[in-house]
Amino acid sequence: MEPTKVVGVVTQEIAEFDNPEGSKFSADGKSLYISNAAVWDGCEGFAFVEGGGYISKLSVAADGKVAMVKKDFIT
Repeated sequence: MEPTKVVGVVTQEIAEFDNPEGSKFSADGKSLYISNAAVWDGCEGFAFVEGGGYISKLSVAADGKVAMVKKDFIT
């Protein structure tokens, strides 16, 4: 069985996230929640800091573009 080739197009990049671990849409599809557990230290790489993770809330427009509502929606 040959693998199915999937072609995608990146339409938006969200620079606020160092290390996003997961995402979930709201039931109505109007919000997107993204967890970010690691912090970029600028030199050495990613570090997991106790209490440093957060979940962000983003709004989802009709065309699929997202915009930050609150970066630290849940800390």
